[in-house]
Amino acid sequence: MPTVAVFNQKGGVAKTTTAVNLAALWARRGHKTLLVDMDAQGNATAAFGITPRPLKGVYDLLVESATVDEVIRSSRMDNLKILPSTPNLSGLDVALSGVIEPQLVLRRALESPAAEAEYIVIDCPPTLGLPSVNALVAAGELVIPTFCYRHAQDGLHATWANVRRMARRVNPVLRINGVLLISPESNEVSRRTADIIRAEFGERVYDQAIPGDNLIPLAEESDTPVVLLHPDAPSSKAYEKIADEVDKRIYNASRSSNKAPDGSDEDKEKFFTTPSSWLSMIEGPERK
Repeated sequence: MPTVAVFNQKGGVAKTTTAVNLAALWARRGHKTLLVDMDAQGNATAAFGITPRPLKGVYDLLVESATVDEVIRSSRMDNLKILPSTPNLSGLDVALSGVIEPQLVLRRALESPAAEAEYIVIDCPPTLGLPSVNALVAAGELVIPTFCYRHAQDGLHATWANVRRMARRVNPVLRINGVLLISPESNEVSRRTADIIRAEFGERVYDQAIPGDNLIPLAEESDTPVVLLHPDAPSSKAYEKIADEVDKRIYNASRSSNKAPDGSDEDKEKFFTTPSSWLSMIEGPERK
């Protein structure tokens, strides 16, 4: 059961677009899929027509002791269900401030039989607060989408460093599945930046990139992922190939003896048995 988080500390880099289209593709391929919306903006929730926003969502599951059965929503797709976002999710850090090991609440909630799925996709907000930390602790795979310009490149570097630190100190089973380039062909600066990112991150960058496509915002206006509304669009074909690449990397990792990039058996033992402050485990110099 792969759990795939889509995260980047930089906002506006197609995280939600990537999360909802991957979830839709896996569901369309016949896999039982669960989409978890950890962003208080709720765009992933709206992407499948769940409007107006539900009264109960992930916040109630993590803070108010609601059950998965009480929160989970069906979508317009047979194989896709959603744990929706509500606006109060923005207060998760404060709400969990007195909870022991608050970084584990989502992971524990997803152990419920009602959350069982072949794929779990988690859409994250563009901050490293408790919503994103919970997503990264619950996940085994991470997709990092990024546009190809200077500030987005800086966001990629910050995200990469913090995720590696997370893998060492908070979730040693987390593996960076890949870096996804968005609109690398749009202009000369983007093409040059894409080349720099590929040179720096090597095979961690997916072979396929997502081209600029005006049908994506049109699909979003219709509260439908582009792969469903316009399956023959260039971006839809590209997301099909990205889903294949993600699957291939998951499969190859399952056949390999390699651990997550920064994990170790000792770290794993500490993660699952030692109470600690999640914030202190993330902050501070990265351990060599």
